[in-house]
Amino acid sequence: MGMMQEFKPFASFLVVKAMNSMKRAEEAAPTAPPQPSKEEVLLTEIRDALRNR
Repeated sequence: MGMMQEFKPFASFLVVKAMNSMKRAEEAAPTAPPQPSKEEVLLTEIRDALRNR
């Protein structure tokens, strides 16, 4: 009985530690930047055309 009472907090610590490391791995994963909308592409083309005049 005494061994189980000592093991439970340790097991809980390991579970929390594993969950925190998984959460950090998700946050560290790079996300791709969103693709520009059609309007942004069009405005970029207009800007570049005016710049090259």
